[in-house]
Amino acid sequence: MTDAHVTPGEQRMASFLREHVAPVLTEGIVAALRDQPLDPAGYLAEFLGARGGGGGGGGASAGVDAMTQRRLNDECARLDAEAKSLEAQLHEARAQLGKRLPERAAAEAVRAAETASAARFHETRRLKKLIRAMKSKTGLALDPSDWLLPEGVLLVQAAPGVDGVALCERFARDFGAAFEAAPAAADAEYLGGVRQSLEALAADAQRQPLLLLHGALVHDKSASHNPPPAAISERLATLYRNVGVPVALLLLDPHAGQPFAEAAALAHAAGAAQLACHRVACGGDADEQMSNLLTTISSC
Repeated sequence: MTDAHVTPGEQRMASFLREHVAPVLTEGIVAALRDQPLDPAGYLAEFLGARGGGGGGGGASAGVDAMTQRRLNDECARLDAEAKSLEAQLHEARAQLGKRLPERAAAEAVRAAETASAARFHETRRLKKLIRAMKSKTGLALDPSDWLLPEGVLLVQAAPGVDGVALCERFARDFGAAFEAAPAAADAEYLGGVRQSLEALAADAQRQPLLLLHGALVHDKSASHNPPPAAISERLATLYRNVGVPVALLLLDPHAGQPFAEAAALAHAAGAAQLACHRVACGGDADEQMSNLLTTISSC
């Protein structure tokens, strides 16, 4: 029913509002009700801007997709900031362990700090995993900082036929860690330099405080492919005295079910020293090897 007082021009304006403006505003209001933003006006302005940039019939989905992407990006940024805060607290807790306290107080501080550090580490790892899952679902590229790597020296020993040096070099380059291939004479002087390298790495905010040390336990493969456990244990003890307790020992096998000759002696020495020993299957292509290595290291 047409009002006699409504002019043709006003009727055209009302028709335009019903057909072109009201649907867009309705979409924005529905999205705002769903997301409940703190700044509704700014939210609607951004929604309308994204909606207008969609063009053609895809404009509606473009607006909704843009706001969904924005919400996920904000959540990723928040989680990343929270993870960095937890990492800073972890460093602070470890710094407290270095202070000299009376014996009883020191023991209590160590236990409390270890408990707090473990809790923060697991929470940070959970947040990193959540960030990676959110980025994967939204098609965002993963950054090296999205992975939580352990801190300290990680011993690596590759089986014959596995280019452990190239694999460690690529890992260090891609994830901001450091890498060293131990010389045949990995004596106390050399290991003291390794400790200094690790301390310098820990002070560099742009790098991961992780050093991959390859071949520190078995050097001369031409002499024997099955060195006695006592010889490996002695090398490990020398490393403990000069560098500190390693994070873990990684054995790079060509196939998961076929350990190389030194593996048994290495695993035995690691077990005797209460050092975690992990096997990494390196029988696939370079990307598969890197994926297996990353998965193992990030779980240490």
